[in-house]
Amino acid sequence: MIADNRSIEAVAGLDLGDKNRWMTWLELDGTKSLSCSMRTSPSALTKYFPKQKRLRVVIEAGSHSNWIAPLLERLGHEVIVAHPRQLKLISESLSKNDRRDAGLLAELGLTS
Repeated sequence: MIADNRSIEAVAGLDLGDKNRWMTWLELDGTKSLSCSMRTSPSALTKYFPKQKRLRVVIEAGSHSNWIAPLLERLGHEVIVAHPRQLKLISESLSKNDRRDAGLLAELGLTS
């Protein structure tokens, strides 16, 4: 994680897939301001994570986290890479889906 003394302005949870990712964006008061599916690509991430708003982004460790985390950090965001086995709320959920998982990751980011 890159040291940055700017304050976090919002939190995003990303559920990563090979072609697409689901993103849930929460304001610091917990209100949802965005929930959508987007491509999993450097250009898509650069488009939706502008430098002017500093985010705490929570993603699960996986094949894409190795390039997504450094990219988001270079864009000025704080990134938390969570180990899926330690996220029993997600990994053991009976109602697992990308939208719900992204929302849970964002909520976890509010508590960090």
